[in-house]
Amino acid sequence: MWAAPTETNTAPSSAWGRTIPIKASVPQSCVADLTNDGVVNGSDLGMLLGAWGSCGGCAADLDGDGVVGGSDLGVMLGAWGTCP
Repeated sequence: MWAAPTETNTAPSSAWGRTIPIKASVPQSCVADLTNDGVVNGSDLGMLLGAWGSCGGCAADLDGDGVVGGSDLGVMLGAWGTCP
């Protein structure tokens, strides 16, 4: 069962039996707001796609695995819209 990640826990991935640490200094619901405008939208998506691939420590690496990829896109789409 998936649990909403926070700064101190991990989000289990039941598909592969792995856990992905989530590290963020902002509320988890807004971690995908790369433009810091209070909304996760096309501007943030453009930044994520522009950083696609290896990217150690960049803001678009939403799951902290050192790569901007499909899991980061999933985090972004899950947070789409106005941040709380």
